[in-house]
Amino acid sequence: MMAPGMLGCEGAVTDQGSGGGGGSGGAVFLESPSVMVMGGLWANGGSGGGGASGDALNHEGGDGNDANTSQSAASGGASGGIYGGVGGVGFAGATAGGPGLPNGTATTVAEGGGGGGGAGRIVVRSRGTATITMANVSPAPGLDPNIP
Repeated sequence: MMAPGMLGCEGAVTDQGSGGGGGSGGAVFLESPSVMVMGGLWANGGSGGGGASGDALNHEGGDGNDANTSQSAASGGASGGIYGGVGGVGFAGATAGGPGLPNGTATTVAEGGGGGGGAGRIVVRSRGTATITMANVSPAPGLDPNIP
């Protein structure tokens, strides 16, 4: 385990580290005779952390970001230097969770960023009408009108 503040990179030595992956979106399950969503339903994934680069002090990769409550993907964590890659974006709307990227400028090794978190799942089960504003939902819900 690294000392606090090092974040996967030992300072002042060539010690690279790949970024951590983003968390998945989880789940939302609604079941009722009728459903009306006046706000939003979000099960987006978080983004991946950036890869570290130990070529100098304080070149740890940037933290990934929490999932957004919108159709916009959470941006990946920043690269930690010439050896560290950028973290992948998290799932949101029509954007799939992205892969962690290697740093294209590294000449010997490239430590990739962590992959972005995948989509969660939203399920709405209702006998009657389910009224949901799709602009306020991510990912698209599975609608099941067959509850007992």
